Amino acid sequence: MTGSDEQEGGICAGCQGPGHLQCKNCLLVLPFGTVQKFLWGSVPALDVLKLKVNEGLAYEKELKLLFAASGDLRNVVRIITALPAGYDKPLSITMNDRETTVVARNVILLLLCMTVSDTFEAVDCMLHLWYSATVKQAHLDILHTRVRGLLQDICDKIRSKKAGAVLGKTWHFGERTVRLVLTKEQWLSVLAHCDVPDGLSAHKAREIRCAITMAPSRRDFRERHFFAMPPQHRLSSYRFREDGNLIQFGQSTEPFDVPNSTFFQISEWPMKDAADPLDGWSLSEVLKLQGGAAKNDIYGKLHHYLANISDAGYLGMEKTAYHLGRLLQHQTENPHATLIALFLNIEEIVTVADQEQFMEKELGLALKYSPFKAITKSPYDADLLKLKSAHALVRNYDLLFKRYMERLHFKDIVEVSGLARKEPHMIVEKWPMRLKLRAGQPGAKEEFDLLLGSGQTGCERYVDEWVRK
Repeated sequence: MTGSDEQEGGICAGCQGPGHLQCKNCLLVLPFGTVQKFLWGSVPALDVLKLKVNEGLAYEKELKLLFAASGDLRNVVRIITALPAGYDKPLSITMNDRETTVVARNVILLLLCMTVSDTFEAVDCMLHLWYSATVKQAHLDILHTRVRGLLQDICDKIRSKKAGAVLGKTWHFGERTVRLVLTKEQWLSVLAHCDVPDGLSAHKAREIRCAITMAPSRRDFRERHFFAMPPQHRLSSYRFREDGNLIQFGQSTEPFDVPNSTFFQISEWPMKDAADPLDGWSLSEVLKLQGGAAKNDIYGKLHHYLANISDAGYLGMEKTAYHLGRLLQHQTENPHATLIALFLNIEEIVTVADQEQFMEKELGLALKYSPFKAITKSPYDADLLKLKSAHALVRNYDLLFKRYMERLHFKDIVEVSGLARKEPHMIVEKWPMRLKLRAGQPGAKEEFDLLLGSGQTGCERYVDEWVRK
């Protein structure tokens, strides 16, 4: 409802408090907290380019995209990761936002992406600076060693410039560039976002955040929100409101003992109490994710989902084939030059239905390999727990790997990478860890027990069928 001229702070003259229906001119919903910055997306990221169905994959000209009032980087991330593997045409993306904190965070994340060579290290640091209220000291160290110096250098050079002066800087990283144009004051503010304010501890930062996200006066609001959620997601949501770390449920928050400097530049949590990382991504896509987190751990799944789309599932087979394939010698130079790929995560696509279908047969076969002692009815029986770990060792992963290949778009690899296929597995065995002996054969029990006690499961799969044309 709209307010009248008599309304002040959302409450009309003589009002009993916001939300009372008898107060016709009083706002029913009022923002909570004095700061209302939108540092995370409130609607799911979109691939607004959709190159395949618009300009087409054969489009040769430079693509130019503008995100006015961009908010965070999620749409840019979505677009970049949706480009076909091997896409090497010019792409220019312009972003702007009037909120300096949004700009500062985007700049920091982009520079981290450009300067940290270790993909896993970069993704981990970026995700936590993006979404976690407190971070590890290692994350802050990376921010200081890789990004802060670049910004400090510019700020040192512009200190004598007049107030309000607009200044630009372009950084070159190989074939990629990042250009930033800000006022003098904004440059100094971006630099400040790299440093935790003096005297601010992780404990104090959590108190500041919880004063908003767990405010006693907002209990009814929270419980209404939880009531509307699927019951199995409520605990994860409650925990994220409490600790503010994008980690798997049950993972210790102890290592996250440094306030995230990109959030804590003022004495109050900068977002509304309902701000949620999940709002910026497709929940259906996040929930489809197999593996990486417990089934109902929605924030653990989000972390795994973002890690996968940020580094394309640890780079992704199409990108691996494209980038590494160019390093192979041509067949005329060396007919044995082959790209070998190892796949360790086939178990990620095992569904509950698969488990129900396979379990009985697998348990029976596992017992043939290594009969266990009499198992009690206790769910904590040691042999029962061991048997539950053992059944996957006898699983036939061929059908699952076929499904896995479809998920990774194996059929497109030759087309996008410029590689050719050869007779496979001339160099390395397909399933090197798979049990070789049948149950009952001499040495079968020993082979089974050795695999059970190792760090492997038998699902490890090599592919060595790509060569350079």
